[in-house]
Amino acid sequence: MFMHQLAASKHKHNISLKWEESSDDWPKLPTPIFILNLPKSGTQTMTQFFSCDNVPSSHTYIGLTRTGDCLRDNFMANLRSNTNTTVDPLQGCHEAVVNLNDNFAKNGNKSTTIVFMTYSDIGTPGPEQCFYSSINDGGLQHLYDYYPNSTIMLITREAESWYKSISKWEDGRLLTQWKNKCGFRGSIGDYSREDWFVITAWWYIRVALLYMGPVGFTTYSLPPASGLWGH
Repeated sequence: MFMHQLAASKHKHNISLKWEESSDDWPKLPTPIFILNLPKSGTQTMTQFFSCDNVPSSHTYIGLTRTGDCLRDNFMANLRSNTNTTVDPLQGCHEAVVNLNDNFAKNGNKSTTIVFMTYSDIGTPGPEQCFYSSINDGGLQHLYDYYPNSTIMLITREAESWYKSISKWEDGRLLTQWKNKCGFRGSIGDYSREDWFVITAWWYIRVALLYMGPVGFTTYSLPPASGLWGH
């Protein structure tokens, strides 16, 4: 919604949009691009942003498969593997047959197979088993081991604003799942507002510790922007 409002406002004032200009001279981000924001921290907005430039982008699902379920299953397969070959974290969920919108439709085709380049909201609270690469030990390392030249994007959101938003989303359903299914617990341990603040800080720290170390991700940490978030 935000990207559509931005586009409409700029068109109204005859301001060209960056993605409508020639992109030949733009810097090219290594792919795949993993958007590791917390849920309710601009994940869908970033997907819309890349889609505006016809970059095949997924949010939560790849076709009918939840991205987090795919990452979890491949992570577990990698742990069970008896070989020195790393299992592709995205094995089985690189692509999907999608109905085409105006951005992709060409030659009258109504559907096509899309190979995705960006992935956001890539965790899962279950129902089989909770898995978040940013929280589960070894999850981020698995992404790096197979995609050492990929891009990590991390947008932070002010903790109070995030907590209010996620508490309202479907009456706090995701927080309840994180508590009951995932066992997420901050250092306070009482699942209070402040305890969730600790959990979100740990989420960001784990990502930062990985990409500030010896690994080779291309990383982008963007500051909070008041107009970026949904409610």
